[in-house]
Amino acid sequence: MNSLSEKQVVGIWQHQLLDGKELTTEGGEPIRIIYPGRVNDDHGADFRDAVIVTDRGLMRGDIELHVKSSGWRAHRHHLDSAYNRTILHVVMWHDTRGATRLQDGRSVPVLSLHKYMKVPAGQWPDVACSPASFSLPCFNITRYLPANIVAEVLDGAGEERFFAKASRFRVDLAQVGAGQSLYQGLMGALGYSKNKLSCLELARRLPLEILESAV
Repeated sequence: MNSLSEKQVVGIWQHQLLDGKELTTEGGEPIRIIYPGRVNDDHGADFRDAVIVTDRGLMRGDIELHVKSSGWRAHRHHLDSAYNRTILHVVMWHDTRGATRLQDGRSVPVLSLHKYMKVPAGQWPDVACSPASFSLPCFNITRYLPANIVAEVLDGAGEERFFAKASRFRVDLAQVGAGQSLYQGLMGALGYSKNKLSCLELARRLPLEILESAV
């Protein structure tokens, strides 16, 4: 039980190395994984923007993984608001009682993977790290959902992201004007996820008008 690392559990989840059975949370709730999420290389849950379906309908959010469910409290995620977007706690083994509690008081279901693995337990570490096992689950998404539903999910997520960005630009336009707003937007994009905030701060401290006056 302790021979598997958290990195290996992440690999198993990322590449959905499961046997195709109907999944059920530890609370007895049926669950379908539409999209397991994208790896998060920053603070917060392991996977961002996952899409799942439960009795409560379609849900979007983050997914956190541990070897054992007790890892949630051991890592003090229950005290960290960065994990409040979590919609599912995925573990290899469930060694605690009840659902996982977030910092904001809500709880999320726990999914134990050991019940659904394709291969015997002794092969899990090798399978999790084998390039031959890797595939992108989104390629096969239409096996689980009709194409129109997939399109609806993607359209909804795209519109949500677009309007959120548009709202931020409207605020910037009102405060700093068109040129500086565009400059800050470009600087933020050049910083990608890791350095976005630093690049935005640089754009504010070294505004466009100073750069233009130096030309």
